[in-house]
Amino acid sequence: MAIPIALAAISAGSSIAGMLGAGAARRKQRRMIERQAQENRNLFEQDYYKDFFDTEQARSTMKTLSDNLKKQGKRAENIGVVTGATPEATLARKEQAQNIYADAINRLGGYATQYKDRAKGRYLNQKANIDSQLVNMQAQTAQSWQNLAQNGMNGVSTAVAGGGKAKWF
Repeated sequence: MAIPIALAAISAGSSIAGMLGAGAARRKQRRMIERQAQENRNLFEQDYYKDFFDTEQARSTMKTLSDNLKKQGKRAENIGVVTGATPEATLARKEQAQNIYADAINRLGGYATQYKDRAKGRYLNQKANIDSQLVNMQAQTAQSWQNLAQNGMNGVSTAVAGGGKAKWF
């Protein structure tokens, strides 16, 4: 009778040890996933709430546009001097260059919307991935508890089926 009880105790002890080890691993995994989720939120907030016109891309584009506007203004003046154009004609050329500049700035505003949409899309994709990891981890936890219960029942039924008599052969 002592051997089946001892075997049941060993089985229960190994199940408990396995459960504790698996629990520690799941806690570590959960912390890693939570850290990943926080990093994802931080990157989203940094990108989404940033003024697009403060990005390197926008500043560089605006500088290029501004430089081109200045060059076109000087070119309009030089053409006016060489051709003997009236001040109104020179002003009209400068105004045309300014309209091109304004249109380009408006397009940059559209890019700002795309920039925010991409940031939101990246965030939502990463969030879905992280949520999926959490669901999988929860399913593994449930399966572990089910396995523990089944192992416990198997150990009890083995001890009871042995009828208290050890069989050596």
